[in-house]
Amino acid sequence: MNICLFSFSFLPRIGGMEWVVHDLANALSMLGHNVVVLTKKVKEKDLEIKKFYKLEKFGFTFKGATKLGFDFISFLFSIHRIIKKYNIEVINFHSAAYSGTFVVKYKEIFNKSIPIVATLHGADIQVLPEVGYGYCLDKNWRKKIKNVLDKSDAIISISESVKEDIKKTAPEVENKIYDIPNGIWLDVFLNHKIKIDIRKRFNLPNNSIVIISVGRNHIKKGFEYGIKAMKIITQKFNNVYYVIIGRETEKLFPLVKDLGLEDKVILANEIRNKDELIDCYKTADIYLSPSLIESFGLTNLEAMASGLACVITDVPGNRDVVKNNCGVLVQPYSEQAIAEKIEQLILSPSLMSELRQRALEEIKNYDWIAIANKYVKVYIKAVDKK
Repeated sequence: MNICLFSFSFLPRIGGMEWVVHDLANALSMLGHNVVVLTKKVKEKDLEIKKFYKLEKFGFTFKGATKLGFDFISFLFSIHRIIKKYNIEVINFHSAAYSGTFVVKYKEIFNKSIPIVATLHGADIQVLPEVGYGYCLDKNWRKKIKNVLDKSDAIISISESVKEDIKKTAPEVENKIYDIPNGIWLDVFLNHKIKIDIRKRFNLPNNSIVIISVGRNHIKKGFEYGIKAMKIITQKFNNVYYVIIGRETEKLFPLVKDLGLEDKVILANEIRNKDELIDCYKTADIYLSPSLIESFGLTNLEAMASGLACVITDVPGNRDVVKNNCGVLVQPYSEQAIAEKIEQLILSPSLMSELRQRALEEIKNYDWIAIANKYVKVYIKAVDKK
């Protein structure tokens, strides 16, 4: 098939959705499909990564280009050209917000016959009012997103939690929702050769127990609860360290300082090199996701594929990934609950080992080639509707 994946936000911007689009495009290409990724231009340089798909860009990099409508006009010309140039059979847009509204407007105005498939990733459909998270908190955005869902020929839900939110927003679309989780390159993790131990990278003692969290610093990630849990843990264990890797984690330093944890909590900037990040995963001991909400929790998959014992908050997105007792679910918003579970693992190496084995078994269901094949089946159904 000739497939266009459209994502308003894409690499080199680092995030779960951005990596998903890249990995899905590569997997589809490896299956023999012709794939074009269309995204908005940014000032940053492209990452030096292997890609088997074609990359096209639209829009402008000056501030206000989207709000003033210039990006949308550029998108219209670009998508029309790409469809003709590559004989595109289906457009799969990622996020029902900007990506979805752009594609639906194009279809309504210029190309009513082009099949469109929506993949929702979280902020476009989920809400968490207490932290102001989610486009749908705004009535106008909620209306736009509902229209996107109504006009899509098929909708891909990456988790059961996302599916439930789709049904709440647009109950009438339930019969065109397909459950397909995000994936992972399993062989990359299983065959990875470690170059630098996380202890060496961050100058930690060789015999230390390392807890790791990965993700951009956003209030929904709940990192503050992980840091506060460390205050409790360090009162009992002197050889435990907590490493948080992600964009803008330095903003957490005032909390770390207030708790007197400067020597126990390491705030590291995002690691853009995937091999280096896998090194950190595979040489840590425990993965912690203290999130308040997730759409799917891609870093949970990466931790599981690295054979880590996972302590994960029992919230939407997180609980959808940690199945079959392959990790420990804990109460969200509670540093005490997090500390208790981590202490339990530290005191029980056999339980930690058991969780590692269960995680490695569960992760086999998420290989990208299998996930891409599921996407293709949905694309074919969308095309057949026409």
